[in-house]
Amino acid sequence: MTLTPTDPVLILSDLHLGHRASRIDDASRLEALIRPFRTAIFNGDTAELWYAADRPLGRKLTADLARFCHHVGCKAIFINGNHDPDISEVNHLDLHGGALLVTH
Repeated sequence: MTLTPTDPVLILSDLHLGHRASRIDDASRLEALIRPFRTAIFNGDTAELWYAADRPLGRKLTADLARFCHHVGCKAIFINGNHDPDISEVNHLDLHGGALLVTH
């Protein structure tokens, strides 16, 4: 992925959407964090897919989050984590010509 050094990027990890302890039950709760950015990198464990009971809600909330990001004009990039190992095809990102590695 190519970003210029002046592109503001938000990196969030370990949201565990769908987990019974998560307080994020609606993607719009993250609006104040997401809206100022053109790119948001969700660095693993965005969804709680480890426990079978949490998977349906975790997948739904993650899809809602992707739609919400699109709605506010922010590109969402999801990196796999150990609790959501198949959430995307991305396992890591090299940013700024390899100067920055983002991995869960």
